[in-house]
Amino acid sequence: MSDGLFMKGILPMSKAREVPKYQWIRDEILTRIESGSIHPGDKLPIEADLAHEFSASRQTIRQAIGELVQRGILERIQGSGTYYIGEPEKPSNQPASGIIGVITTYISDYIFPDIIRGIEERLSEEGYSPLLFTTQNDISKERKALEDILAKGVDGVIAEATKSAYPNANVDLLNRIQSLGIPVVMLHASYPDLPMPVIEVDDRQGAYEAVHYLTELGHRRIGAVMKMDDRQGLRRMEGFLLAHNQVGCTYDANHIAFYTTEQRSSIAESYAKNLASMEMEHRPTAVFCYNDQIAAQLLTALRLFHLSVPEDLSIIGFDDANVAAQCYPPLTTVEHPKHAMGTLASDWVIQLIRKNPIVEQSYNFIPHLVKRSSVRAPQ
Repeated sequence: MSDGLFMKGILPMSKAREVPKYQWIRDEILTRIESGSIHPGDKLPIEADLAHEFSASRQTIRQAIGELVQRGILERIQGSGTYYIGEPEKPSNQPASGIIGVITTYISDYIFPDIIRGIEERLSEEGYSPLLFTTQNDISKERKALEDILAKGVDGVIAEATKSAYPNANVDLLNRIQSLGIPVVMLHASYPDLPMPVIEVDDRQGAYEAVHYLTELGHRRIGAVMKMDDRQGLRRMEGFLLAHNQVGCTYDANHIAFYTTEQRSSIAESYAKNLASMEMEHRPTAVFCYNDQIAAQLLTALRLFHLSVPEDLSIIGFDDANVAAQCYPPLTTVEHPKHAMGTLASDWVIQLIRKNPIVEQSYNFIPHLVKRSSVRAPQ
């Protein structure tokens, strides 16, 4: 194969941010195969050349190539190189039921429609259909979903952990699913006592970036509204603390509010009322919220007490949900790779069903800050 077949093959940056880098490099190689640019028997460039072309590490190239080797599309020959060997044989283990059980805390609102869409699109490409369950972050509803999944005889499971900060009461059912050889891929968090592949957002880093941005603008009295019955909330609180430690400032416990799933409908108004009762010199100048849903509710509640954003205080959310851009003022927030997370989870569960090992047992999406007008420097 000539070097020209792999020149200037970098995908647009918008695409690169939607999926893990190794995945879009893999897909670019597949695109060239499908277009006829790469023929059976052609040798791929060496790792160093591919790393240079795609502006990626050699480890990332190795991961992309490794997945195509596992699929039987490419072949590594010791001392010679990596070759395209032609179309792989169709997997002998076609879907038994063609159904993948999908359990999320919510389905029809917030970030979940985009996650579900990513799951559905990828599964349908491989002939699978999702069977959807929602737990409302309730352990008993999670148990019912797991019982139904066992009864339906699904081929695989994609599950978002329910109240992942607590010991899990449904370990017996999850163990039974695994003992039957049904692969399980977790979203957002895994249960410590159940080693399963997990796809997460780096919540700690995302929270750190949000609060660090506030400190760079000069904020030192920073409050937080944090959910504490899932591991995402615990990690986001860790990022909040880390950002404070790095600039050598402390936080006021009176500026922090913790809540659980059952308290989420009332937390924003009670927190806003507490802020309104404080003298201006003691009130936080900025607040970091667990997610955009709480941040949007806080925006509304603050108006009831005649406090304005960002004039009286700045607000940052997390997840870059649709509500973040629709608020007034639009929310500064931390992005969440919703669609890409669903796609990757489907990729993993399909590979596990086909007895193909996945390269990693965990994947962390690195989030970035989306700056909008709900934040300004303290006056």
